[in-house]
Amino acid sequence: LTDKIYNEKQENVICCFSSRKIIGTYGEELMWAHYANSSKGIRIDFSIDKELEDTYVKKVEYKPKKQFNNGAQLKRELDNNKLESIMCRKSKAWTYEKEHRAIFHKDGIPLKEGKKLEPFFFPINIEAITFGRGCGFFPDTKPYNDAEVYDFKQEQENAEKHILKIASFIYKVLKESNKYKDSMPEFYRYEDKYSLKTVKIEKDELDKLLI
Repeated sequence: LTDKIYNEKQENVICCFSSRKIIGTYGEELMWAHYANSSKGIRIDFSIDKELEDTYVKKVEYKPKKQFNNGAQLKRELDNNKLESIMCRKSKAWTYEKEHRAIFHKDGIPLKEGKKLEPFFFPINIEAITFGRGCGFFPDTKPYNDAEVYDFKQEQENAEKHILKIASFIYKVLKESNKYKDSMPEFYRYEDKYSLKTVKIEKDELDKLLI
């Protein structure tokens, strides 16, 4: 049964993401730690077309682990073509993630006029990009001043330059695309690596780096 479920899953593409309701909660801190290399990565806020959301996005169910050991129930669900239900189930320990999953066949989606599949790239509308608190900091190259004393201010300045460099590259790619030429996502970074407050990166800063 396990092999059958595994083989069936290989025929699908699964995209995992969290609800925005997680922002500002204890769960968000854990997500930064678990999925963004201890806050060294970025968070992308996006929306999905309502029709696509209703068709392909499923909310993850969080259940006690003992419910995953019922082989007879899993077999019934698989026989009744309920693989999506099986793929959208996790232990209650992960409830804080507020996870959703977009699931579709690896060969594409059905055409309206028949069963033939067409290639499909799950479209999202990026609304904001936030750089993590640890982004841009490199422990092995901590800056020191002339007196060889660790300089937090200099380290922060170096991190901000690094973030701006990455942000400007992303900004340039999005600006050159037809999709975002009229409505660019907003960019944010944290005040410093210990802060919980974000600072908006103004588009003027990013535009200067493109000159």
